[in-house]
Amino acid sequence: MGPTAARRVGACCQCIAVRVSQRRGSPQGQSFPDGRGTLWSVGYALVVGIAAMLALFVGAYMFDIARAVRLELPTRARTSLAEFVPGQSRQVVGRVRSGVGESLRSPLRGDACVAYVVIVETERIIGSMQGFSEIVRETKTVGFELEDGDAVVAVEPAGTHLSLTAGATIQVDPYEALDDPQAALLARHGWEEGKYSRRTLRFTVCVLAPGMRVAVSGRAEPDDQGGLVFRHAPDCPLGLSNAAEDLSPPPTRV
Repeated sequence: MGPTAARRVGACCQCIAVRVSQRRGSPQGQSFPDGRGTLWSVGYALVVGIAAMLALFVGAYMFDIARAVRLELPTRARTSLAEFVPGQSRQVVGRVRSGVGESLRSPLRGDACVAYVVIVETERIIGSMQGFSEIVRETKTVGFELEDGDAVVAVEPAGTHLSLTAGATIQVDPYEALDDPQAALLARHGWEEGKYSRRTLRFTVCVLAPGMRVAVSGRAEPDDQGGLVFRHAPDCPLGLSNAAEDLSPPPTRV
């Protein structure tokens, strides 16, 4: 939930508490020998708790796109490929050199890539609050090679924890015609034209393309060619991220 919506939800919760206080009367400076003070306190706490739960629900319903795409990588020690020990869980940073096997293109712009995330959101209005919530998410990856200047390693990202920073965003206003790739994307996920023609839609495309820097966090094992390959495993999830905080050098210990 964005800061503006958060402030509005906070103001709404405060207004509810004030109105309850005005209707029931404040217990401050009053004596309630029959126990009504305790009942008032319990009722007040209940109303505030319900308001807080409502705020959390609205925040989850109208979430921020940056948090939807940006996910935290597992914390693992940074190393270079030349120093990587097979079987250990580490994080390496390098550049995507090429795809391995099948090629991949982003569905809306046709960009050549090794991974993409496309998120479609629709506008939601609740009272005076306005925001967007996700209705479609499509993620695809293909194998690629990673180099860091010292060595090259293969990455098989099936099942990976993919964290890409937000890329291009396209907004389509109500009754505005979608282009063919946009309509095809929605149709693949069961959204026919009548479901969205009166809504504002927002398409966000995030890609990982050859030449881009990426952080790979996981465990690499020897492959059949004598090299190393990163693979996802249940006991050691594989993570890929091109977020600046994951690509920056780790802090120097003094």
